[in-house]
Amino acid sequence: MKTQTPSSLVLNSQMYSNYKSACTGKCHLGILPHGVITFISPLYTGCMSDVEITKLSGILDFLEENDSVMADKGFTIQKILSEKSHFKHSCIFEF
Repeated sequence: MKTQTPSSLVLNSQMYSNYKSACTGKCHLGILPHGVITFISPLYTGCMSDVEITKLSGILDFLEENDSVMADKGFTIQKILSEKSHFKHSCIFEF
């Protein structure tokens, strides 16, 4: 989500996303196949990596055995998912 540019240089550097070339905030959503939102993480600064946010958000605590995870092509969380023993045989889709 794009945000207004903060006047604080420190906050501006934390909010800036090189990928989006703008100040942004990020969050994770958990969505069931039929569209129900089951998880909304806190909003994190745009400079944080997707892997960092995944670990901090707590979403991994809600995943259960045989759950599947779908993520964008550049969203490289397969390693942290495989660290959870019950995800060794799960499908991880990347778009």
